[in-house]
Amino acid sequence: MQKSRTAKSSDVTGILALQSRNLLINLSEAEQKKGFVTTAFTVAQIEELLLFGEVFVAVETSAVDQLETVIGYALAGSWAYFSQRPIFLFMLARLPALYFEGQVITEANSFQYGAVCVSMRRIAGWGCFRLCLRLCVWECVSAIRLA
Repeated sequence: MQKSRTAKSSDVTGILALQSRNLLINLSEAEQKKGFVTTAFTVAQIEELLLFGEVFVAVETSAVDQLETVIGYALAGSWAYFSQRPIFLFMLARLPALYFEGQVITEANSFQYGAVCVSMRRIAGWGCFRLCLRLCVWECVSAIRLA
């Protein structure tokens, strides 16, 4: 059985394993054509995002032993968290020129997400990417509205 949910600390090992299998530097040119992630998050970084409920996973549950395997993940966070990387400072500087439904986009009413990663071997046709991303966006937008 497959489902998506907010990640737990017990998912970190599975997230890191999936990340490693899909990290650009670990893939051949042929494998890269199917997709890849470019940023290697550390255990500490993922655990920090977990504290804010900003890690989402798709899991497959074994019918035999009911163990869950991470088959997809989406990471999200505040601009403050992601601004430690230079590209995000560039993106933040552009926010005042961006509008959505007549409202300027700010650090307070938006968030950053990525990486999003799914296992290509296990989920063909299941819509794992869409479900991980939809849950990520729903939870983060809900948090912004509550703030």
